[in-house]
Amino acid sequence: MMAFGLMQILMIVLMGSGGGGNELLSYVTTEAYWQHRGVKVMDVQSLQPRLSDPAEADISRQLENLGSSMARVREAAGQEILAKGNAALPQLEKAARGSNADVAARAQELIDALGTQAQMIKVDRLMAIRALGETGDTAALPLLEPLLKSDALFEAEYARLAVARIKGQRYDAPTLQAETRMSDVWLLPADIGAVAQATMPAEGQLDVAALLDKMPAMPMMEEGQMTPEMRKAMVAQYHDAFMKLAGRLGNVRVDGVTLGVADNVGNDTGYAMFVIRGLYDIAAARAALTEMGVPRETISEVETFSTRELRYIPFSKDRFVILCGPNREALPVATVIEALKTGKGKLADNQAIAKLIKTVDTTSEQWAVMNVSAAYRVAPPLAPFDTLTMSSAKNGKTTTITINAKGSDQEAIARNVATMQGQIAMGIGEIKEQMADTPAMAPMMAPTLKIMESIELKAAGDGATLKVQVEGNVTHSLLMPFMGFGMMF
Repeated sequence: MMAFGLMQILMIVLMGSGGGGNELLSYVTTEAYWQHRGVKVMDVQSLQPRLSDPAEADISRQLENLGSSMARVREAAGQEILAKGNAALPQLEKAARGSNADVAARAQELIDALGTQAQMIKVDRLMAIRALGETGDTAALPLLEPLLKSDALFEAEYARLAVARIKGQRYDAPTLQAETRMSDVWLLPADIGAVAQATMPAEGQLDVAALLDKMPAMPMMEEGQMTPEMRKAMVAQYHDAFMKLAGRLGNVRVDGVTLGVADNVGNDTGYAMFVIRGLYDIAAARAALTEMGVPRETISEVETFSTRELRYIPFSKDRFVILCGPNREALPVATVIEALKTGKGKLADNQAIAKLIKTVDTTSEQWAVMNVSAAYRVAPPLAPFDTLTMSSAKNGKTTTITINAKGSDQEAIARNVATMQGQIAMGIGEIKEQMADTPAMAPMMAPTLKIMESIELKAAGDGATLKVQVEGNVTHSLLMPFMGFGMMF
């Protein structure tokens, strides 16, 4: 049987199987998490220890020695601190934020060394808060209410939701405001030819076991039919991989993704820039990248990490930037870092793109604009067009995506649309054939067929319009670059 871990399962989810949401912790049910952690009964008594602060160890002497000019003294202090485990974390975290740069750096190294153990304690706390809210037991309120003012990542939000559930009150999760979303757009450089943006709404918890129950067969499995034993093994693999990722990064939330693509993209030129807005432990992300051996480079006092074609910039706890392109040396890293530090890029200088942005509803969950450059016209579907805009409108669980394209050659536009109409019809026919040939796969392929059949494409004078109906979360696809980053850990 093929081994399935977090990456494979999330890819299935992102391709439209549904569930999950915009947080890493939403990709596991509360019950499954605590079963994996050995907690069989989720009640106030069993969960209370997970919210108790560990007895803080006094490491003031060792912290002082971390600043010693003698290497052997510093090394001995570090070993003594590590021996105390997570009890040393409170003072270590204070020291890591202190004014003594040398001690702060060494304290952070020790925090990183404690790594997974420290992150799992934080994740346990969040999952305990979530579980207490789900019990509905008012006895949990004395544990939860002090956490409403917590400054730890996610704790106050989780506590507010839990208290609201217990009290039967409405809870409105924090959402990314349009003004904040647009501030990420204007971080982009001036040579951008296409901009897309999407929000990532919360959708509850993903039940992997239930998801697999809906999949009678998997196309990548040689055995064909999935047995109960295979399902059980895959669920176990998923949860093992989930715990590993959560142990490295803690919880991660993605509120929105902004994508900019350079107007000169090609085999050896251009780049794409992702601005991922959310909340995450920046120190954990940097430590994970370092542990993986990804080369680190500090540019203008900002830590960056790069592979052959990618540059990761964990800039702040609410912004993570990814630059990718065929020529790493040509990526506009310095320009982007300057934009992040000042809060303003150069996109506003690009009058063509700025004008197109004004024509779309930037408060909608998904939108995009494109000024079709010579490099873009290499792609046959874009060849006859000068501009494209995309907008979205949500009605219940259904989102209508509308793409409007404009050009000057009406005959070329008509031919182009006719070609695409034929390709859509051919695709629908092929899907139906596959569903008929492999009935067991029909349930998995049905959502794709429904989307394909909903497409309305027509040419009208100097333009063309495409409309498509999508059910569920249509922004999962824009989350994939971020998930790809997560899979690396």
